[in-house]
Amino acid sequence: MSSNENHESNNNERSDMDTLKAVMGFDVSTIDEHSMRGKTTTKLNLDPETKMQLSNLFSHALPMYANHVYADAYRVSFPEGLPHTLMSLKQGGFGSHIKGEDGRFVGTASFYPLDSLATVSQIYEIASIATSQYYLAEISKELKMVNQKLDSVLEFLYGDKRAELLAEMDFVQYAYQNYSSISSYPVQIQATLTNLQEARKVALKDIEFYLEDLDKATLARFGSEGDLDKNYKKVEKISDCIELAKQVYLMSELLEIFYSQNFNKNYLSYVEKDLLGMVNRCDRRMISSLSTLVGQIKAFNTGPISLPLMGSVNKNKYLTPLNSKIQALSDNQDSELKQTLKQLLKHATEPVQMCIESNGEVYLIN
Repeated sequence: MSSNENHESNNNERSDMDTLKAVMGFDVSTIDEHSMRGKTTTKLNLDPETKMQLSNLFSHALPMYANHVYADAYRVSFPEGLPHTLMSLKQGGFGSHIKGEDGRFVGTASFYPLDSLATVSQIYEIASIATSQYYLAEISKELKMVNQKLDSVLEFLYGDKRAELLAEMDFVQYAYQNYSSISSYPVQIQATLTNLQEARKVALKDIEFYLEDLDKATLARFGSEGDLDKNYKKVEKISDCIELAKQVYLMSELLEIFYSQNFNKNYLSYVEKDLLGMVNRCDRRMISSLSTLVGQIKAFNTGPISLPLMGSVNKNKYLTPLNSKIQALSDNQDSELKQTLKQLLKHATEPVQMCIESNGEVYLIN
């Protein structure tokens, strides 16, 4: 390559970098000990296939891009008259046979296209999916109910909404657990987004349904300790159903953000207000209903006329957990779930630094 050609190539590389910065806000640079001083890292959990992709891209194309030169680049020439086709390799790129000293074939060499912009964009896409998966895992830790096994959920789900809510929970679990794989296929992303939007609508209807059911259950009169016990257990089930529907709503809307990769600040601001508003409205209505039940239990069997056949009722058996639940809902304004939710949405709008190693491992720089 002539000096003019080399100069033109380097200019193209710098142009590629400028394009990435301007359009995608993406930049590549080397990391040294000085730049990492005082910082901590979090290792992202990547599947073996993703690691292999990143390792191949890193070792063959990224150094070339970062240094603005086509280091160790070769031009492939085909003998005239032969098909101009290289063998496609499973790990990416193309291959050519390698001969040993004895003249025998000993393996294949890989060739990769020298399109730095496409290559680094691909790294950006893979790293973006990995980062999104990390943040979703953080919020998922707080949504314990939506991550339960179906058998556990079946113990408290009941009524006409049982199959409906179970199906939506199952789909949200599927979308979360397969996020990395689905995100690589645009057609599947579109189908998943459609179903996530439907899951959110169903969850909102179920929340309203169970809140009304809770109102009715806490207003019901009971004439014996058996009735009280039966009603209390029903209230417990309804409360669990509300919590599950609430978590399905939260997770489906958050998954929609990361599947669509829509990190527009105005949109995320709307999502935050919507999710926190829904949680607060739900909590206030539950506090009101459960407080009504507390009043009912306190007044039970304490009227002017003694009912000796009922015996002595251990009201604390019901009042203690109910009051704890009411207190927890009252304190929920600064709950860990809400703080994690706010932090996740905040991260989505802030610059992210990642360190990619030659073996395909990715670390989030905190």
